[in-house]
Amino acid sequence: MHKSDTFIVEQFPSLRTSDLKEWDTISNICVLGKNNSLLPYRVRYELTKDGLFLDYYIHGIPKEQFIEIIFETSNLGIGETWYFLCPVTNKKCRKLVLSQGKFIHQSTIKGIHYIQQTESTPKRKSMKWIRRYKKYQELEKRQRQKYYKPTYGGNLSRLAIRATQALHRYASAMQNEKEVWAWFHQKSDLQE
Repeated sequence: MHKSDTFIVEQFPSLRTSDLKEWDTISNICVLGKNNSLLPYRVRYELTKDGLFLDYYIHGIPKEQFIEIIFETSNLGIGETWYFLCPVTNKKCRKLVLSQGKFIHQSTIKGIHYIQQTESTPKRKSMKWIRRYKKYQELEKRQRQKYYKPTYGGNLSRLAIRATQALHRYASAMQNEKEVWAWFHQKSDLQE
């Protein structure tokens, strides 16, 4: 049976609501696609109260699209949160991906995954271990700085507490890593 294609979310050009806030949204702007994207694209947009008008080119072919924007009050009641309304699914979302010439919600693309979901379990576990070790090293380096104080007024400082917690997380990750590799070796011995 044919395995379905796996698409990686990070490889698709995307449009985020945070991008609109960072760009100067008062006037029309031209945005160029990144070099690592699958499709070379150029976007010119105009933000109105109704939504977002996009004029963009994919491989020299002009495309136009209107995306409705919903403004809701934030959960703290301070300011507004922006959401796109997907033209296909009518879902509220903060990120739309460019697929088949349109900006759509990623749930409409079959077989789409984040890059971490496509990696093997041992690799994910080892990356988790490496991240914890780097955090531990960073905190240890900060402890060796000139003005580091392990205690203030008889209590441990925040940095000392964080370093201790990072050490415990690193030690538990090391233990789990050994257990994972022991399990794999045990499985391979049984299969032989």
